[in-house]
Amino acid sequence: MEAGVAPCALCGTHGPLKVSHIVPAFVFRWLRETSSTGHIRAGDAPTRRVQDGLKKRWLCGSCEARFSGLERRFCNELFNPWSAGDVRRVDYSDWLIRFCASVSWRILRHGMDEQPMDHLSEAQQVAARGAEETWRRFLLGELPHPGRYEQHLIPFLGPLGGGPQHDLPDNINRYLMRGTGIDVVTMGTGAFTYAKMGRFAVFGMIAPTRDKWEGTKVNLGAGRLPCLRVVLPGLLREYLKAQALKLKVADRAIPAHQRARIEEELRQNLARFHSSDQYAVMMHDADAFGIEALLHSPGEG
Repeated sequence: MEAGVAPCALCGTHGPLKVSHIVPAFVFRWLRETSSTGHIRAGDAPTRRVQDGLKKRWLCGSCEARFSGLERRFCNELFNPWSAGDVRRVDYSDWLIRFCASVSWRILRHGMDEQPMDHLSEAQQVAARGAEETWRRFLLGELPHPGRYEQHLIPFLGPLGGGPQHDLPDNINRYLMRGTGIDVVTMGTGAFTYAKMGRFAVFGMIAPTRDKWEGTKVNLGAGRLPCLRVVLPGLLREYLKAQALKLKVADRAIPAHQRARIEEELRQNLARFHSSDQYAVMMHDADAFGIEALLHSPGEG
């Protein structure tokens, strides 16, 4: 789709703009293909089916092609095989940091365009403007690296198990392994963009957090994933728990008549349901927390 002449948000060239995804389209394609019904629902409006994620008319054809090439490589080399359980150590080069920066830039630009960003302190807002300009210029090849505005990548490759996890929401596996979402997060004096894409999360650092991240930084040159040792800030764990709880609340808000239609869809194609990734992840939560994790209300059958 194209519109009239306007400046490209990335390079500034005037011309027809493409409709571009903020979270890459392959994430939502994977969600549909691996769901129990072939459909996905909006996280903020779970009664509504969606086919895709948030899109903006932002980029010229050249910049859209630039992003598409990075997305294709991430999808083929990491996202698809690792999401299917084929986890092997992968060597990467500078394409990975460029992919991550492209996602972080889109989230930050969206936040700056659509929201007042008043949850950021004055210093964080200054840093956010610096991050947006730095990521944009890095993606255009005007800067050799993103500097202090680092990119971090976390893959959630396996379920949490070993009995009930009393301090975790009982849908934590469903969130970590299949959740999606974008955010600009503050954590004390620190701030970062957040992109949840199924089993992957990308973080673009705006202002450094007090606690260090270990084993998550994407290098500019060569590197290898997954890292064998990962240490995350304690407050990030609390943030992820809060996001999982939001997903749980949204799921339980689905009206009974809508839920009945969903369950009828499942009954009509039980073979697909039982073979889907969505079902497998549900069973991970049942194993970790008990079958009650899959019930929508106490005493439900």
